[in-house]
Amino acid sequence: MEETLHLILQELRGLKEGQQRLETRMGRFEDRMDSLEARMD
Repeated sequence: MEETLHLILQELRGLKEGQQRLETRMGRFEDRMDSLEARMD
């Protein structure tokens, strides 16, 4: 039982890190889009 909980916690931690990386990448992408739009105006 304890082992299973530990594995679940590890999975959740991995998901959380993945989500943070994704959000960082999305933020950079949005910045790039903003600067592109500014250049087109």
